Amino acid sequence: NYHPVLCFAFRNAQVNYAGARWVNQTLPAHLYQTTMGGFNWDNIRSAAGDIVDMAISPTNGHLFYAVHLAGMVRTPDDITYTNVNAGLTSYDLSCLTINTRGQLFLGTSDAGVYRSTNNGATWTQVNAGLGSTVVHDIVVNELFVLFAATDAGVFRSVNNGASWTPLHGGLT
Repeated sequence: NYHPVLCFAFRNAQVNYAGARWVNQTLPAHLYQTTMGGFNWDNIRSAAGDIVDMAISPTNGHLFYAVHLAGMVRTPDDITYTNVNAGLTSYDLSCLTINTRGQLFLGTSDAGVYRSTNNGATWTQVNAGLGSTVVHDIVVNELFVLFAATDAGVFRSVNNGASWTPLHGGLT
C-alpha cells in the first residue's frame, strides 16, 4: 500500500520532504524524507491528520508543515518537533507559504488567512477585504505580494496580508 502524497518541500537537490494523507488507522499520515534525491523515502514522523502543505523557511531552514484538523508543526532539525498553534482559531488548514523574510502565511478552509512574523510562535488573522474565508492556496512573489485563491476568486495583498483586494478580471 502506498500513501497518497499531498505536498512536497525541497531543501536542496538531495534532501526533500513529502507529506501524505491519512488513509485509515493502519495507514496513518506520515512525513517522509529522502536524502537520495527522491530515489528512496524514509518515514520520519507520523501525523494526526493529512499533511496538506509544507514549506522551508529561507531565513533559518526550519521545516513547517500543516496538518489538517491538527495544526501547525515546526522542526529545526528533523528530530525536534513543536506544535505552533498559538492564535489559531481553526485547524481546518489548507495551505502554507513563507516569504523570503521568514514570515509565514497559512490558509484555512473556514477562517481565512493567518500570518506569523515570529517563526510560528503566534498567529494573527489577516482577512480585511478577503472575499471568502475558504482559502485553497496562497503564494507570495519576490516583491512580497501575496495572492490567495478563495471560493470568492483571487485576492491580492501588497501589505503583508493587512488588507486584500479582488483580482477577478476574466474569472467568469
